[in-house]
Amino acid sequence: MATVDDWNWNEVIPADEISLADEIKGMSEIHLSKKTGRTEDEIKQLSLDDNLSDTDKYLHIAKNGAMIQKCSLVRNFKRISMGIHREFCFEKLLGQNLKMEPLAVQREVGLAMEEIISRLPVQKVNQVLELAKAFIKYKNEEISKIWKDVFISCIKRIPAEEVRVKILPEAIADLSLGQPAQFRIWTGRVLGTSICRMDPKKLDLNVMQKFINLCEDTDYEVRKSMCFHLNAVIKSIGPANTKKHIYPVYVELLKDEEISVQTAAITNYTNYAESMEQEQRISTFIPYWKKIVEDNNPKLGNTVAELFGLFLWSAREELKEVDKRYFVAYYQTMAVSNDQNIRRFCAFNYPAVVKAMKPEMIENYKLEKLLSSFVHDDCEAIPISLASFFHELTDMLGTSSYRILKEIFSRIVLSKNKLIYTPLFRNIQKILANFSKDATFKQGNNSDSVFKLILEKRKIFDNSPNIDWRQHLLVLNSFDSFLSIVDPEMLYEQHSALLFRLVMDNFPITIKVKAIKILVSIFRNLRKLENQENLLRQLLDSLLLSKLIDATEPLATRDSDTEVMAAMNRFYAQYGLLNQETCCQKSTNTPNNFDLEAFGGERMKVSTSNESLTDTYLFYTYKWETLDPPAKDQEKEDLESKYFVGLTIKKKEIAKKVAGPPSKKMEPALSRMKINIPKKQESPAKPPTPTFKTPSFKKDNPPAPVKKEDVKLMEVDIKKGNAANKKK
Repeated sequence: MATVDDWNWNEVIPADEISLADEIKGMSEIHLSKKTGRTEDEIKQLSLDDNLSDTDKYLHIAKNGAMIQKCSLVRNFKRISMGIHREFCFEKLLGQNLKMEPLAVQREVGLAMEEIISRLPVQKVNQVLELAKAFIKYKNEEISKIWKDVFISCIKRIPAEEVRVKILPEAIADLSLGQPAQFRIWTGRVLGTSICRMDPKKLDLNVMQKFINLCEDTDYEVRKSMCFHLNAVIKSIGPANTKKHIYPVYVELLKDEEISVQTAAITNYTNYAESMEQEQRISTFIPYWKKIVEDNNPKLGNTVAELFGLFLWSAREELKEVDKRYFVAYYQTMAVSNDQNIRRFCAFNYPAVVKAMKPEMIENYKLEKLLSSFVHDDCEAIPISLASFFHELTDMLGTSSYRILKEIFSRIVLSKNKLIYTPLFRNIQKILANFSKDATFKQGNNSDSVFKLILEKRKIFDNSPNIDWRQHLLVLNSFDSFLSIVDPEMLYEQHSALLFRLVMDNFPITIKVKAIKILVSIFRNLRKLENQENLLRQLLDSLLLSKLIDATEPLATRDSDTEVMAAMNRFYAQYGLLNQETCCQKSTNTPNNFDLEAFGGERMKVSTSNESLTDTYLFYTYKWETLDPPAKDQEKEDLESKYFVGLTIKKKEIAKKVAGPPSKKMEPALSRMKINIPKKQESPAKPPTPTFKTPSFKKDNPPAPVKKEDVKLMEVDIKKGNAANKKK
């Protein structure tokens, strides 16, 4: 009988070597070429060997990669360009075959070159310059525009001598031919950039004349484009050459018959005003703007309204009082124009006008009346603009901000348009802080009325299901400012329920955290101990709050209020819930489980109610004064804030209630408290040795027997205190 080893497996299972190899590879490798639509040779061509260096990988992709790989490589030019002048083969990567690449690759290379041109050495910049020349006259307008920007960037990087020898001669030679308007615009751009690289003392008059000729070109598009190069040329050639060559041309452009050219000239002339000399602003700039206002050309209305704030700010020092009133009157006329674009520009320029005329003079020039027209405007963009710079107005007006802006503030807050009130609430804390500087805000019920206004907005949010939670958060931010303005007792009594509802209900975690921070801030500012205790109990009784504090660890390092939150969490973990049912259980870990006779009977008139945290504080006080050496006041305040969450009972207030030291019967209660107070070893002051007085007891009230465990505990504490004193 034949065994298995004797079988001819090729006959039993007819399979050739190729199919067996495919079985060994697995189905994923067999169908790889089918899934990708590529042959094995193509897959190898598009794959990289792991043993190649980064440079070799870049070069391989640049030469053999697909279009998407090349585009990805080019987008990382900024990251890999640090090694271009050392190991990276710049010529091979860009190569002379860039024209043969797809348009997407040419576009990405141009954008990448413009980003990294400032980091390349001069030698490489010259190579990029030569490459850019080949694409300037490219048929594709998008590619041509991108590489023109690269060419201009190269002119700014190469030495000035190379600009004079290589760039200017070619530009002037091309300009002498009858070229179309677009080419003349491009040549004017090259001349303007090149002149800025020249030494003013060695200025070529021939080049300057070519530049002036383009400013006087017959095509208005060419003249318009030349207006945008005049300011840079003026700063480069110096005041003498400017007065001789540029000013006459500028004057003609400002009077140009074509509105688009005149608009471009006015815009650039006004932008240059701050760089002018004072005499020039007085003799030329202000008279020109007076003429514009007198002419009142409706075709220039939008341009004048847009630039009016910049004009007043630039000429604020040179304007006379008569001129100021003249221009402000014209501004007020534009602010109530029938053209909404003009009104929109006037609203945008309002802060600049107020600052130029000085904020204290706002009522003198009657500029505050324009705010009412802005906030009631039908064009949505105008009240939005007003709400966006409202906090800047409160900054400028300072001590009179609330008196002037209170009605406008109310109107914006109560607006139903989300786009209008949102910019104001983003800066609500700064606005309220500036309002508090105004004496009017603190008089009567003004501050309360503002707070009620914001709460009314908060109620509107509750009844509006479409309101985003971010809007709730913006309104809650105003509570932080009111803590220093409004009575904290009123905040607690009237609004703590709202804040607890935000914590307990289904709100995003950001809203809950903000509500907790506000509650803790209110707790720290409360003056009445009863309110403090009630609020603390509400906080500690909330299991959700405890979990939320644990889940928001980053808060612990952000502000001081969260230290209080952490202390409350520790207090909660040690003593459990502080409601009445828990306290009545008389647990040994509960601070209320103690005998008042230990404190001297009638001599201590402190409430024994389960709803008072004073007992806990008294235990702490006696623990500190009897078992440990007295420390400085600052150290004691630190411990008070750390362990007792800001309770405001001072040592003097307790001294009035307690006439003497504690009795021996108090020691077991102290030991049950298990409060470990750390000592600050680095304190330089040497504390005095603690002294103990033997308390007197009545015959009918003998002291309770002391256990051996309590005595040993006291002896250990006293020895530790004496040892610490000896070391110090």
